[in-house]
Amino acid sequence: METSDWSPRHVTSREAVKTCVIAGATHGNELNGLHLVKYMLRTSTTQLHRKTLEVKAIISNPEAANENRRYVEEDLNRCFVTSRLAETAAILDEEEAVTNGDAKRGEHKRVSLEMRRAVELDAELGPKHSPSPNTDFLIDLHGTVSNTGTLLLMAEGDGLALEVAAYLCSLDPSVRVSFWPSGGDENPFLPTVARSGMTFEVGPCPHGSVRAGQFLTTRNLITEALDYLDRRNQRLSQATSEAETETVESHTVTAISTGVVSVSAEGEKTALGKRAQPAPSSRLVKASLTIYSRVGFVDFPRDAMGDLRGTVHADLDGRDFAEIGEGALAFEIFDGTARHFHRARDLRLLPGASVEPEEPLFAFFINEPAYYEKGVAFVVARRGEVEVTFEARKDWVAPGVSAEMGEGSLRGNGESLGSNGGLLGGTEEEEGGGPPPPLKILKVL
Repeated sequence: METSDWSPRHVTSREAVKTCVIAGATHGNELNGLHLVKYMLRTSTTQLHRKTLEVKAIISNPEAANENRRYVEEDLNRCFVTSRLAETAAILDEEEAVTNGDAKRGEHKRVSLEMRRAVELDAELGPKHSPSPNTDFLIDLHGTVSNTGTLLLMAEGDGLALEVAAYLCSLDPSVRVSFWPSGGDENPFLPTVARSGMTFEVGPCPHGSVRAGQFLTTRNLITEALDYLDRRNQRLSQATSEAETETVESHTVTAISTGVVSVSAEGEKTALGKRAQPAPSSRLVKASLTIYSRVGFVDFPRDAMGDLRGTVHADLDGRDFAEIGEGALAFEIFDGTARHFHRARDLRLLPGASVEPEEPLFAFFINEPAYYEKGVAFVVARRGEVEVTFEARKDWVAPGVSAEMGEGSLRGNGESLGSNGGLLGGTEEEEGGGPPPPLKILKVL
């Protein structure tokens, strides 16, 4: 399997999710995720138990968490590259053989603490190189100082992750969705060791702190995601049972003297063609999901030595997902002058990416402290849409639902899950004519 294409591993629309992992403290100073995982472990009977899938919570980088640091030696969330995992596993095997007296010590190769942990996690949750890893779905909890709100990131071809994202957007219209960077290189993030998964970013939250509203928002949405996977499994199981019954009743069964029963191809077609129906409290919906696909990034103004000459302009800082037009104020230079954004000069495109001269572009992860060392002042993306079929709540009201949809429309009070665990009726962005709603209904199935 090519490492740049993980689509053959992704959980398909006809497959149940058997195992799910919630990971926190992949970055040790992002404490909302750390303490949510600890809370889930303390209350595992109520928080993790689901009828149809095994759910577990893990602390990804306990050493960094103990020191309240992003990482100890290197960024754990950049360690999950197949070649590095294999190379490091071989080094660790050699170390063990030397320790056990089964081999002589050769050339010493230094392995970072995070790389050792990556190999452990890959063995437990993956392995990444396998077409059938141990984990079906992995949600990695993160926090950012940038004003992203709740941001879900995933692989472009991961249909299950998009399905879960669409459902969460239907509950909370402030949730935004983005693809991980694409450009031919293998993504090195923790969720990629599983068949499917996503990064769950929540901000703004200062590193090394916990914010109640964001903690509760994350807890509520994670609970909803797990409930969704559980209902999805039950729907698929019910459809399989009904299809098997219909298959037996709708075709000729030929008894053979050996006791073997043959089933006609027509019967098999009936079983495969039957759509899995949702539970009575929900219904299948085809919708258009708003996606931010990154095309590149912009670095800070720097001098010849690489030191900062300025920082993000106040007009841009905190305005994640706002359009950044040609000539917009981008940086405040330390001498008091301003620097404007010009894509031809400032935008560093990802490999294989291109943008049209007049194409609208959007900035996010603006002024994220952890990205200073990576040379990123903010990420730049284009905004598009992708069609997703998901199981929506029966009372969900999608923006743009028309009366012509009749009984198939999702009628109700339009409530959405809020950061306080209650129900909120919309967002300031919607009321103020900001970004489009994350979901547009296309069809009720």
